[in-house]
Amino acid sequence: MSEKKKKRRKKIKALHVFAYLVMELQIVFFLALTVPNLFGYRSYAVTSDMMNPVIHRGDVIYVRNSDPSLLEENEIICFYPDDSLLPMMCRVTKNDRMNRSLEIKGDNEETPVRVSYSCYSGKVYCHLPLLGYLGRFLSTAVGKVIYILLADAMILLIWLF
Repeated sequence: MSEKKKKRRKKIKALHVFAYLVMELQIVFFLALTVPNLFGYRSYAVTSDMMNPVIHRGDVIYVRNSDPSLLEENEIICFYPDDSLLPMMCRVTKNDRMNRSLEIKGDNEETPVRVSYSCYSGKVYCHLPLLGYLGRFLSTAVGKVIYILLADAMILLIWLF
């Protein structure tokens, strides 16, 4: 086999490895954002630094609904402030079961705030760093088109070579 053919085969093999790697990353990302929904978890991209240094802007948090009366001090929760469509997260500093309210504050906040149980959305069970940036981008029309085109390009690359 000539030297030229060996170099061409190496390039083709490298393209295959690259294409498979990109496709596997797409699958892992898709599964990370969708599979938890099957088990009752909701995923949100973190848009603030309220919980630094534990949870950062750009992370993805996984939230599951639970009974707010069972929450303990220092648990991180997700809630909807009055008249807000965007969820926020804070740490529980006190659970007032008699008044059906929670005293909460972000790790970067000085003063706790009181919210009623009706604002409570769920308890934060885990978070994944930086996936929120990618998730927010892919939730846009442009992001979806790029995601699909990238997948198609990788399939085409594997099929052609």
